[in-house]
Amino acid sequence: MAKILIVDDRPINRHFLGYVLGFASHTVLEAADGEEALEIARIARPDLLIADIVMGNMDGIQLAREIRGDPSIARMPIIFYTAMYRERERPAIPSDCGACAVLPKPSDPKEILSLVQKVLGLPPSPLPQAPGEAPRQAVAATDLPAEVKRAMSGLRLSTVIEVGLDLAAQADPARLVEKLCRAARDIIGAGLAVVAVIDEEGHWPGHVAAAPVGAVSGGHVPDQAVLTELMGSTRPKRLRGFPSPQQASGTLADSPPIQSFLGVPIASAKRAYGAMYLCNKLDAGEFSDEDERIGVTLASQLALAYENTLLASEIRRNAEQLKEEVVRRSQTEQELERLNRDLLANVRQREHAEQEVREVLFRSIGVQEEERRSISRDLHDQTGQLLTGLRMLLDRISRSPGEDNAPVVEEAKCIVADLLDEVRTMAFQLRPSTLDDLGLIPTLLQHFQQYTKHTQVRVDFHHEDLPARLPDNISLGAYRIVQEALTNIARHAGVKKAMVRVWVRDNRLFVQIADSGKGFELSPVLVSSGISGMHERARLLGGKLSVASTPDRGTTITLEAPLPESSD
Repeated sequence: MAKILIVDDRPINRHFLGYVLGFASHTVLEAADGEEALEIARIARPDLLIADIVMGNMDGIQLAREIRGDPSIARMPIIFYTAMYRERERPAIPSDCGACAVLPKPSDPKEILSLVQKVLGLPPSPLPQAPGEAPRQAVAATDLPAEVKRAMSGLRLSTVIEVGLDLAAQADPARLVEKLCRAARDIIGAGLAVVAVIDEEGHWPGHVAAAPVGAVSGGHVPDQAVLTELMGSTRPKRLRGFPSPQQASGTLADSPPIQSFLGVPIASAKRAYGAMYLCNKLDAGEFSDEDERIGVTLASQLALAYENTLLASEIRRNAEQLKEEVVRRSQTEQELERLNRDLLANVRQREHAEQEVREVLFRSIGVQEEERRSISRDLHDQTGQLLTGLRMLLDRISRSPGEDNAPVVEEAKCIVADLLDEVRTMAFQLRPSTLDDLGLIPTLLQHFQQYTKHTQVRVDFHHEDLPARLPDNISLGAYRIVQEALTNIARHAGVKKAMVRVWVRDNRLFVQIADSGKGFELSPVLVSSGISGMHERARLLGGKLSVASTPDRGTTITLEAPLPESSD
């Protein structure tokens, strides 16, 4: 007979096929994976290859492609024997594999031999007979030899394990139900299988599957009442010889009759998830104890796999929620950090502003005290002396009322005139009225006259491109800076001439006061209150003040202040 190579990573599957094919006098070769099978095929040149699909190292699909790519063995027929693919899923197997057929796992020995003989082009082979019996062409599964029965039982258990592993790897609840339904029908051997479970939201029935796929369209309607009753029970149920649920309820008179029934709840230790029932045991009158045990095992596998799927789905949802929460918290933390930085910057800015205010107040107080000291000195040195002299003259007149006091009166009048002149000078220094009436240039000219008269220091004054009137605050600020700078020249420079220049460029006012006197070293420690006051006045005008000085080479002070657009 034929030489057949069996490839499966499970020894029990190889042994079962070996038993069945051995009864038909075929020579059987075995390989545990695709790589070993490819090596054997190239050496032994078998007539047929029967291979599982899901294997380690090299799977059945890759093995078939390798064989089709080797001219020496490319024409070898191939049968896939697997629980992962059913006959209706054959289109899903790549066409370049060149598979002749797909044999469901497990299959009845009669089906296996029939398909093998057909693929090999041989006449049907009789099934093995019991001791003392004549050869026969058809035998019920219950009449198979004990050795074959034991192999079939082991194969069914192996397939149950394989299905359990496949279910554990499936993440789609609907696919889980479909796989279990087809596997239960194929392994147990039933004409119909129906499986239903709750959905992810707990709705019942959620996912429902029937096998074969055309069972519902062919007349069977899954009975929800039966499924609900099974789901609420804790034990499987086996019956035989009763009408179908649809016939019993009268909803579907043409529904096929049910000769045998096996129902199993689908539940884990934690909760019930659904139910499964199978109808019409193939090649037998009723479902056996072994069928019931396999059904319970498959239902338990589905319950655990479905429970794990729901838990995995919940974990994914929680992970996504946690990820979103982490992102939200990270964004919140970043926003809080930004707000804290802004708040800290605002606090520092406010502290800096308060410090500047304190410094300005301190300098202002210093400037005020300096001005008061100057006024006090002028009152004491000049106005006070004039008043003292006037009082003495008045005392002389009062002691000799009868004498000719005309000369004394004239002298008193001169003192009064000097006193009035001094008072006018002081008033002009405090706030010249001409600044409001005539503007900056006339006020400066008047001040230069008084300044030269009192200090003997001549002022060279130049001005150009000035508008008719400047804003009051700019006029007053510029006047005070010129006044303070000339006062410092008279006191410290030791010169007889000073230079003052005023001009406008690019809508900015420039005022420059210079001398060629003693000068001084620029140092923050040595800056006088007068210079500090000038800096402060420049800042109040929105401008800046620069001081350049070199010992024995003089000093230059320059004010630069912006003018409003209306000052052109």
